[in-house]
Amino acid sequence: MFLVSAEGDIIYSVLKEDDFGENVSSSALRGTGIAQAVARANESGEISMTDFEEYKVGNDPLTAFSAIAVQDKYDNIIGTFVLQLDPQPFVEALGEDTGMGIDREAFILGSDQTIWFSVGVDADAPEANNPEYFQGTEVGMHATSGNRGVDIIDHPDTGEVVIAAYGTIEHHGVDMSLMWHVDYYEAMAALTALRNKVVLESMITLMVVTALGFLIARSISRPLQDLQQGLQRFVKTGDLTIRVGTDVGD
Repeated sequence: MFLVSAEGDIIYSVLKEDDFGENVSSSALRGTGIAQAVARANESGEISMTDFEEYKVGNDPLTAFSAIAVQDKYDNIIGTFVLQLDPQPFVEALGEDTGMGIDREAFILGSDQTIWFSVGVDADAPEANNPEYFQGTEVGMHATSGNRGVDIIDHPDTGEVVIAAYGTIEHHGVDMSLMWHVDYYEAMAALTALRNKVVLESMITLMVVTALGFLIARSISRPLQDLQQGLQRFVKTGDLTIRVGTDVGD
């Protein structure tokens, strides 16, 4: 967390790293995420956010910044409040189990199609060691197009058929593209198991409904049959003492 003066000096820092006391326009910080966040917040008057990228001054391999201008009662900007965003919460959210029970690879891409975070990727896979893996690829362009969709593709390295689902989230001016990969045949196996379960449950339900329908039909048809037989006896005999009562309550 940082407090930056109206002149751009970092006058407070929680971690007291090398950026403490620097000016965001200095040679050390010029063009970095914190300088971009301060400039955007002061220009727009709204919350700003930067892409995740390396922040060498703070020795952080991947970080983003979010900032908002601090104003006095006359709406004059007297400073900027800045938060440095840790990747870990994003990675944890990306790795949450959705209950699907299927192994998957999940990625968050920047607007330039570089990989910011990934979960479930084998350490030896090319995607794990090459942030630019999806740059220029069809699925990478689809993922960062701003649209949502699902494609069935061949993995460019392994040749395995995978289902790729993707979508883009805009957050304070930063586009974050989310992409998931699941093995096609594993997903189809899960769908087959679900289909079989639905068919079995449907058959059981049909049997129960049929049995209940039969019992309900008998409860209606029996009294009607007794009534019909009683009337037939009356027609044949003319006996007015015949009674065709029933114990049905409706």
